[in-house]
Amino acid sequence: MFRPFMVPLLPCRSIDPVLEFYAALGFEVTYRQKSPNVYAAIRYGEHIHLHFYVMKSHAPEKNHGTCLVILEDPEALHAALTAHYRKAKGTVPLTGFPRIPRWRAGQTRFNVADPAGNIIRFISHQESSGPDWVKSPENSGSILSTALVTALKLRNGKGDEAMAAAALDRALRAKDGGNVRERARAIALRCELASVLGESTLLDALLNEFAGLNLDVMDRDILGPEIREMEKLNSARN
Repeated sequence: MFRPFMVPLLPCRSIDPVLEFYAALGFEVTYRQKSPNVYAAIRYGEHIHLHFYVMKSHAPEKNHGTCLVILEDPEALHAALTAHYRKAKGTVPLTGFPRIPRWRAGQTRFNVADPAGNIIRFISHQESSGPDWVKSPENSGSILSTALVTALKLRNGKGDEAMAAAALDRALRAKDGGNVRERARAIALRCELASVLGESTLLDALLNEFAGLNLDVMDRDILGPEIREMEKLNSARN
């Protein structure tokens, strides 16, 4: 028996860059039409389907096209998509169109912005409907811990990197600096945002601060992803 399902129909100015982007993520094209209207359908696995149509006046920076993908494990999907993209293209874009932000400990969703400016929001079905869908990894209740949660909400919920950066800046200047792992996580996220926002001088200062943190063996084990990220950013600037 056929079960009905809904498929989002998203706009773009040109179909080829969009299909190339999603192919690099591991999607497959299931249908393509050239006339009377330019149209294409793609899918990932059995259950994630996206369709696109061409609108010549379309501008990515003014696009409000979006949809939700509710799934069991967004972290695993993020890892699979970025690994596929890195294999196809070399590096994963963090800014502009397209972009795929890095995964952060404590988050339960991530967004992908395609070349047309459409935002695909991948969300865990276990998220509560309340305001606490981002959990602090350390959960100490410090100003820094709270700011980290706020910044993740602003980046992943609203796509507002500037406001996320401002929230972290205030906390990083505060006297209640949290524990060393919280500071390391906050600096790592702020480094990513600095890279996205083109703040090269601040990025250098943050990388130096991260390198000077007093991390013990357990800290380094827990913060493995952040440490590797800082190493990559250091290599990129040298």
